[in-house]
Amino acid sequence: MILNDQLRQAYDAWQIKKDYEQQAISQIKQYNLDYRATGKYEYNAEIEKYILERETIDNDLLDFLGTQVYLSQQDIDNDKKQINANTLIGQGYQPLTIDLVKSAIVQGKKLKVKARMDCDIFSANIEQVYKPFITNDDKAMLLKPRAKTRGYYLSRFSDAFAQLV
Repeated sequence: MILNDQLRQAYDAWQIKKDYEQQAISQIKQYNLDYRATGKYEYNAEIEKYILERETIDNDLLDFLGTQVYLSQQDIDNDKKQINANTLIGQGYQPLTIDLVKSAIVQGKKLKVKARMDCDIFSANIEQVYKPFITNDDKAMLLKPRAKTRGYYLSRFSDAFAQLV
């Protein structure tokens, strides 16, 4: 019944401001982690069923339970991204920024990039060495080592880290 009360409070706050960036209720996140530990794929609906087998939730809060499960999925993904970022920083990588690109140009170095490249219909993890480049309009790009003009704007990368090589 405690989870039901927490859901009610969160639901009331949600009615004031719908914010998909907020964190989920910690108990729902823990249920999500427990469900993942069973080895089953973490579909939101399955996690909701898992929670409902263990908790009594008012009928008017069932839709909001789904929202909280969605938020808990985001929280878990964000935790994984933070662990990855900490690992890469421990290995000498830095967040990929325009300042890092400019620094590489000044030092005459290339950048070894670990990132996720997102396109319209696919995304891919990359680990590649690029040549830094600044366009005439002061935008940072990464070029393949032998390229002269065609490359990737930094906005194409997400969760991007780089080190000078």
